[in-house]
Amino acid sequence: MSNFTNSPLIVHTRISPNRNSPRNQPISKLTVHHFAGVATIENIGNWFAQSSVRASYNYGIGNDGRVALYVPESDRCWGSSSPANDNRAVVIGLSNSATGGQWPVSNAAWNSLVRLAVDICRRNNIPRLWFDGTPNGSLTHHAMFTNTLCPGPFLLNRFNLLCKEVNRQIETTGEYILFVALPGYNSSADALAGRNPRTTKQPGRYYVFNSTTAGAVNITRVRGVPGSWINGNLNIDPGNSAAVFRVQVGAFRERANAEALQIRVRNAGFDAFLVNDNDLFRVQAGSFSVRANAEALLARLRSAGFNDAFINVGHH
Repeated sequence: MSNFTNSPLIVHTRISPNRNSPRNQPISKLTVHHFAGVATIENIGNWFAQSSVRASYNYGIGNDGRVALYVPESDRCWGSSSPANDNRAVVIGLSNSATGGQWPVSNAAWNSLVRLAVDICRRNNIPRLWFDGTPNGSLTHHAMFTNTLCPGPFLLNRFNLLCKEVNRQIETTGEYILFVALPGYNSSADALAGRNPRTTKQPGRYYVFNSTTAGAVNITRVRGVPGSWINGNLNIDPGNSAAVFRVQVGAFRERANAEALQIRVRNAGFDAFLVNDNDLFRVQAGSFSVRANAEALLARLRSAGFNDAFINVGHH
């Protein structure tokens, strides 16, 4: 069984008594619900804190896009009316932005769903998200297992889009060049504070599993598998100590794929360019000597839906 972890995206935790601990299967699926109402993550947590409810999600997403943990990923929540599904799935429930009709969700909630799904797939080694309308897919929903309208027409009509966006981000995880040996840490906070190093990461090429706007980067040799956190602010080519901060949106071996992403970024209003690094085509934007300027651009790109972007520290 996997060593289960929880998402770093959570900002609120209220553990529900409605769960089985531990789950009896590895995580291989995502199940998406709607809450059938406009709610905050605190509202949803209060509801699932009642043992009489006999239901729960692993994660909830509020109408404002904030993410909460109600049942750790190590445990089976009571979400889909199917123990077989719930033991294999991470179950996510979203607040609606209006009640009735299509049961829509807000853009903030949708964007958080995409980010959370990408994070869950990466941490649990789910190689692709796919939906075929049956319980066999890696993306399932409540109505597959019981007579319900959940997740509502709005979300259900976007399941294929969710798969497409999540898979695009999984497959375009950026490559990262480590110029100098740096300590590796268990958390981004430890990396930035320089405390409790657990390993040393040697110079070379890695994949980016995660990153923070403050400069911590989780680098790994195996795409989609979490590695160690480093302080990316210290990763400066010793041949030239004048650092330059760019925002990298993706990296591809095929130039055509890089050019397609470059067009998407430009159509979103950003001046993207290609960098050919030994036949690895990087799609980047901005070039700053001050990290704060790159952080501002990174925030704008992520707000525009380029959630896998990160700050690349290079040299002039």
